[in-house]
Amino acid sequence: MYTIHKEYQRVEKNSISKIVRVRKDPSTGLIVYLLLGFSELFTNDLMISFLYTDENGNEAIIGIGFIEKIQSNGLMRAVIDQPISAYQDILDKLADENKTVLEKIIVIPGTPRNTP
Repeated sequence: MYTIHKEYQRVEKNSISKIVRVRKDPSTGLIVYLLLGFSELFTNDLMISFLYTDENGNEAIIGIGFIEKIQSNGLMRAVIDQPISAYQDILDKLADENKTVLEKIIVIPGTPRNTP
């Protein structure tokens, strides 16, 4: 029997995306792009927000970007083109593929009206 809970789980699973891999420029150390897991809510050229969840469960926007390309394997190539400088330490750890940081970042479609 199909339940509201099952539908919620399906929507939740497909509405946010996690970072699968980070590709950085070896000469500068800057992030070139990130590979994200599949989500039904994402399309090419969609503006996206990168959120970091701290130890208290608070989410903070660490960058804004866009989906550059959805690959044939379903992975999505994303670019952070507006990093939030107040979170540079987290962005640096992300560039180094720090496992703890990777697990605490989600990517959602859209951007907030008032970004710091």
